[in-house]
Amino acid sequence: MKAVDLNEALEELARLVSGDAVVRGVSIRLDLAEGLPSVLGDRVQRQQVALNLVLNGMGIGLTISRSIVDVYGGQLEAHNNPGGGATFSFTLPITHDGR
Repeated sequence: MKAVDLNEALEELARLVSGDAVVRGVSIRLDLAEGLPSVLGDRVQRQQVALNLVLNGMGIGLTISRSIVDVYGGQLEAHNNPGGGATFSFTLPITHDGR
C-alpha cells in the first residue's frame, strides 16, 4: 500500500466525471480540507469509492464502497439532505509517517 493524497485523487476524479454528471443532472461539490495528511491505500480504489458514491450512491456501488473503506479501517456514511439529494462521506486513517 502507498500513501495517497486524497484531495488530489478526488479532484482528479471530479474532473473525469464532470461531463457525465451534467448529463445525469448531478452536481458535484467537493468540500476538501487543505493540508490533510496522506491516507494509506490504493489510489484507484479510493477513486472507485468516490465514483461509486457519485454515480451509484444507493445501489451496489454503496456496498462496494463500504467494503473498500472497511478494508482500510475507515467509515462510510450516507445522509439524506432536507431539500432533497444525499450527502455521502467517508473517513480513512492517515499514514503512519504523517505525509
